[in-house]
Amino acid sequence: PVTPIQVIPFFEMVGFKPEQVEQRTGLMKTHLEKFKDRKPVGISPHTPYTTLKDYFDFAYQNADYVMTHVAESEFENEFMEHRTGPIAAFLKTIAPDVAEPGALIPKGRSWEVLKSYGVQGKRTLLIHGNYLSDFELDEISQSGATVVICPKCHAYFGHSQKPWVKMINRHIPRS
Repeated sequence: PVTPIQVIPFFEMVGFKPEQVEQRTGLMKTHLEKFKDRKPVGISPHTPYTTLKDYFDFAYQNADYVMTHVAESEFENEFMEHRTGPIAAFLKTIAPDVAEPGALIPKGRSWEVLKSYGVQGKRTLLIHGNYLSDFELDEISQSGATVVICPKCHAYFGHSQKPWVKMINRHIPRS
């Protein structure tokens, strides 16, 4: 049966160790091959702090859509800018062999890092966006990216901001 709902299969990738790139790129290729007859298909480098630029590059070169989490929490901004806080501690527990998780990822706010990677445009889906600045929202509006909002996650984590109001006012596509 045909449904009016468009389903896009995404393959989500986490990897901040250079020695993993070849193997994990192979997994992304397998995903794209599996769905080659069913377009569109996407790749989701998880976040700018858990995924190397190589994965974003591969995604933009090979997938129809690229999706990533951005500015999900204040902790993310703290880690991206200063390499401190709960995310730094968490990354050390999941990768104790990595001297400094995030060392190969540029410092700066998530959107700033994503822009430096070329992550923008109509093929881009940004998940959450809870803690984007007004300036970042203006840039996202100009870029044509869509923000995927998850009200249940927002409520579960007790975020006080309601960024979708600012997104609506800027005509940022939301999903």
